[in-house]
Amino acid sequence: MIQNIFYILSSIFLCIAIILFCIVGFYLIKILRNFHKISLNLKEVSFSFNKKIESLLSAFDPLISFIGKTMNKVFSIKEKSKKVNNKTN
Repeated sequence: MIQNIFYILSSIFLCIAIILFCIVGFYLIKILRNFHKISLNLKEVSFSFNKKIESLLSAFDPLISFIGKTMNKVFSIKEKSKKVNNKTN
């Protein structure tokens, strides 16, 4: 008699555990789908942000090029003066 009660109760608890496992699995899949949608949105936003930054940088490209050339000239003059000073010493 006690064994029958044990088997019935364990079967009920096993069914409850399986149902809870299915519910948790369902919500886990739902959460993962939402994360996938969020990652796609972030990828789209980063792509559009990248395009805007590239267009902004292309507007400043001549200025950046001018600064780079000026810095190269300044550093090359300093290096030449150092070489001349080293040769005289």
